[in-house]
Amino acid sequence: MMADKKTLKEMSQDVLVIPFSDELAELLDSFCSQQAEDITMERFGELTISFLNRENDEELEEAFETFCKEDGVDDNLSKTAIMPVLAEHIVLKSVEGAETSKESALYSLMLKNALILAVKGNGFVASPEAISETFSTYYDFIMDERTYGKEDEENAVTRSLLDSEVETLTVKINEADGEVLKAIVYDAALYRYEQMVAGIRIDSDNLVQSIYEMVGKLVSETPWKYIDCDPAETIKKILGEAVNTEVKLGYVIDCLSEKKEEDDLLTTSILMRLIAGDDSDIELSREVRFGAAELAVYLYYEMLAEAISKELEETEE
Repeated sequence: MMADKKTLKEMSQDVLVIPFSDELAELLDSFCSQQAEDITMERFGELTISFLNRENDEELEEAFETFCKEDGVDDNLSKTAIMPVLAEHIVLKSVEGAETSKESALYSLMLKNALILAVKGNGFVASPEAISETFSTYYDFIMDERTYGKEDEENAVTRSLLDSEVETLTVKINEADGEVLKAIVYDAALYRYEQMVAGIRIDSDNLVQSIYEMVGKLVSETPWKYIDCDPAETIKKILGEAVNTEVKLGYVIDCLSEKKEEDDLLTTSILMRLIAGDDSDIELSREVRFGAAELAVYLYYEMLAEAISKELEETEE
């Protein structure tokens, strides 16, 4: 589902007393496109939190007022009602229109992470269907990054490389097909990842700390952070009998208070922000309960988003 004027009009029908007309939806969609252009990670996070909390974003409201004056849009529209709708639409358009597939994947993860406010709290989503469809963006990205070669070709190149002297290895590599080489490296990375996973142990007596450390390894100590296409299943296998153990959010925060991240966190990394003592704009009760696997998966994707964001920042420098 594309985030266009049709999507915006449908969103307005669900949350506004008087839905947008076709003409108004087209104008507002144009406004949202302008706001989504060249959006930053920080701005994406701010807008995501604002629409989930049904709060007006001041910067967006000012931009909207300017737009209304310049384009002759009726400024008698209830800003309290429509700002969160426009913020959500901008977020959707930002996921779709990011400059690179990695940026798009990151925005998809950031949105996914922030939705804990709706799943575990009172966060509101105007278009659940459009939001859910963005989740495939990250998975499409990691599948596109993979390379699958033919086994016989991989074996032939592998034999050629292993039979080579160190002095001639570079020549042999340059002669080999790039796709086949990448497939060989992928297989090697997958094997190393599986070996690492097999060595992870969970301490049931210190379950929350153990989960945090496990997730940290899966994200930061893996040979390639996109190697696991089903981390939830991997996490369940590692947890074993502890998989269905439940813990309260308050207990999680207290247990991990010493695990505070020194770097600035993404606005949408809700659990990691709470652990770091930052609860601004986060409306979640300490009584909210998580299954062990559920908690681990939330933390995994937050840590993954943090890692990808740092990669992108380093690329820009």
